[in-house]
Parts: sequence; structure tokens; C-alpha cells
Amino acid sequence: MSLYDFGQEFSEYIVEVFRNGNHNLLKKCFLAIENLCSDSDEYLSNTGHVGFVEALLILRSHKNIELDAFDEWMGKKSKIFWYQMHEYFTKDK
Repeated sequence: MSLYDFGQEFSEYIVEVFRNGNHNLLKKCFLAIENLCSDSDEYLSNTGHVGFVEALLILRSHKNIELDAFDEWMGKKSKIFWYQMHEYFTKDK
């Protein structure tokens, strides 16, 4: 399994945790992603963003989860990437 695939699976897990209302676990999960995206080499950082953040953004749209639903738990860099990707995906719609 590649790191990118792991990011996609982890995004599915995040949606499940969110729907179950386990906010303490969400905080820990998003902190781990923020650390991966901030304190890693470029490959790991890109994998964290594209493999997880982008996958979660797409998945939440299919699951009718509000765009800002994860704002409370996202770190600064992840949140910036999140909204940049949302703008990219929706700019011509």
C-alpha cells in the first residue's frame, strides 16, 4: 500500500470518526496530518496534503458534510490547502 492510498483510507476513517462524534480522536488525527505536512520532507508533505486532505475534501462532498465541518481540528497548513483545493475544484462550476 502506498502512502497516497493510506491517505485515502485515512480520510474514510476520519469521516467515520466525525459521524460518530469522537472529537478528541479527530483532534489527534488532524494533528498527526498537520505534523506530517509540516515537519517532513517534500514527499511526505505532499502525500499528506494530496493523499489525505484532497481525498477527504472529495469524500466529504459525497457524504454531504459541510465544507467547514473539520475547521475546528485542522492545522493551519492543512486548512490553507483544504480551501485552496476547494477553490480549485469549484472555480469553473
